[in-house]
Amino acid sequence: MNDDMDRDYNRDTDLDTDPDRDLDKRGAKDQGQGMMDKLSGKVQEGWGKVTNDQSDVIEGKVKQGKGSVEQGFGKAERDLDDTSDDH
Repeated sequence: MNDDMDRDYNRDTDLDTDPDRDLDKRGAKDQGQGMMDKLSGKVQEGWGKVTNDQSDVIEGKVKQGKGSVEQGFGKAERDLDDTSDDH
């Protein structure tokens, strides 16, 4: 019984040092991934225009949209982390 309580305590205290819970780092990662998705989508859209492949053009635009959303989500996470640091 005591081992279970120790394990629960350690799990709870580990949450404070878990890097995945750091909004600033996670937000930066999401922003970076969003920028890469937007760039990749722009290249794919351009390739679709050069090769006259509408599916590549559309997929590229969708990827850019996904990247914009992910970038915005990352910014929101970082802003939230900044706000929580102020209090």
